[in-house]
Amino acid sequence: MKTMLSQKYLRILLQLAWVASLIFILSCSKDGEDTPPEISEPINGHLVESEGIAAEDLGEEQGSIGILIDIRNVVRKGYVPTVAEVTVDANEGDYSATLDIDEFTNMARLAIPVADLSENALSELRDGVPMTITLKDADGGTVLEQVFTAESFRENGTRVVIDAKSLPLLDNKLVINTELPYYIHLVYNGQFTTRILESGDQSQIEDYHYSGTPFSIGPKENAMNMENVYTQFKLIPVSGKENTFYIKAVWGEFYFSHWMDIDYWLYYKEDATSLPVDFEFTMEIQESGNIRIKNYLGDYIHVHKDSEGNVSSLMHTSTGAPEGAIVGEFRLIPSTIRWEVESLATKYLEPILPSVNTSFGINSTLSNCTSGTLEQEVVFEETIETTTTVAWEESIELTSESTSSFSATVGVSTSVSFFGQGVDVSAEATKEYSTTTGFASSQTQYQDAQNTKSNVFSVTRSIEVQPGSAVLVYDAYQTYSNVQMPFIQRFRVRGTDTEDGIALTGEEIKSQFIFSHFNGVITKVESDFVEITLRGTTTLDNLVDARNDAIEVANDCDG
Repeated sequence: MKTMLSQKYLRILLQLAWVASLIFILSCSKDGEDTPPEISEPINGHLVESEGIAAEDLGEEQGSIGILIDIRNVVRKGYVPTVAEVTVDANEGDYSATLDIDEFTNMARLAIPVADLSENALSELRDGVPMTITLKDADGGTVLEQVFTAESFRENGTRVVIDAKSLPLLDNKLVINTELPYYIHLVYNGQFTTRILESGDQSQIEDYHYSGTPFSIGPKENAMNMENVYTQFKLIPVSGKENTFYIKAVWGEFYFSHWMDIDYWLYYKEDATSLPVDFEFTMEIQESGNIRIKNYLGDYIHVHKDSEGNVSSLMHTSTGAPEGAIVGEFRLIPSTIRWEVESLATKYLEPILPSVNTSFGINSTLSNCTSGTLEQEVVFEETIETTTTVAWEESIELTSESTSSFSATVGVSTSVSFFGQGVDVSAEATKEYSTTTGFASSQTQYQDAQNTKSNVFSVTRSIEVQPGSAVLVYDAYQTYSNVQMPFIQRFRVRGTDTEDGIALTGEEIKSQFIFSHFNGVITKVESDFVEITLRGTTTLDNLVDARNDAIEVANDCDG
């Protein structure tokens, strides 16, 4: 009986053991889904390295494309458009807009985020689309309308320049200081020469006028010399006649005259108020900023080159001019002015940002597939240089008897997106400039100003990874390349006569800018100064920010 009972219990135990074994086998083989990874020792017990984070997961800004409507030529002629109506003829979208014109840079900005465009729309805009731009003033009146057959939308904005040649100058009145001596400098075919008007020598006087052809255009190696009185003249306005003057030699009561329809002479006259019309000369301002001198008959002074290709010293009327003669153009340059230029402030236009570029120093997932804790040192070192370049598009023509210098500091700031977060960035560059004392230089020379900043990123850290776990570790940096920002620099300009210490009026200074080759914009005329703006472009290259992180993630032990 006892034996039978023992055998019974034994059978029960064997059955229970078999059931338990079956349950264990089934639970371990169910589709393999719940089978934990086998923790094995990799070669040398190192961490398993696999792919890290994707660049797009760090917030990559796609940037914008657009156009910059440039109305600077219109403003130079005295017009003040405030709005640009842009009609864009595109198939893939409606991009027409009414834009405010920035009063300082004289630009309007049309920007379209790349993220808002389909592939076809982006391609169409990049290839170029027709558009019509209408400029309107504050009262809603149309100043100018221009049609463009195709303009491409680009990063930083394609410059669309409005042509103002059809618009007449609104204000070209010359206000001349009658006490100032002037040089009358010849410009031949748009090129500055080393020749100026000269009156000859007092020893040539005969019967109160010169013999031969007294007025000539002569080469002067040291023309800007106050002791050389024969190259200096005073301009006396003719009453009731705009931009019409008597031209008087500084060394005596002798006046420039057109005589016998062919030659130009110098005559002695004690009373300038009783001069006849043949002493009157009208100065016409050209688009270039030069002037043409016209006699009372409406005939311009003509000049020509000799057989050797040199500018002749003779001046002619159109009837007496030899073959090949052209209408002469001149600049009026005050000989005794000391200029003072004060830099005031910078105004700039927000950029049409390009896309950001993401780069990695380190970007890996470190998996620990061993049974023990592993540690790895991560070192990231990178130096990236951010360069600020200020390039001037416009300049001042300031010719004086003495050299003077001034400086301008251009500072800009803007907001950009790094790693999906807005960040304010700023930069500046300073440049020293000087006026010229010679006739051969066209304008005050503005060279690019550049400033470089080194951004040093250096991170050393120890990454500890627990058994069966993983850590995503990355050191990333994002850069914007060649971000362009149009700017203007405001200046205040004064002029003083060094002979008597008397300051020029604002209108007199304005006239000097009109008939010089000034290509900026006069924005304000006051009693003894003018304010002007000069435009340029600031380029910020390699704007940069960095981010590093270590995040626990799923391991990669399954390969």
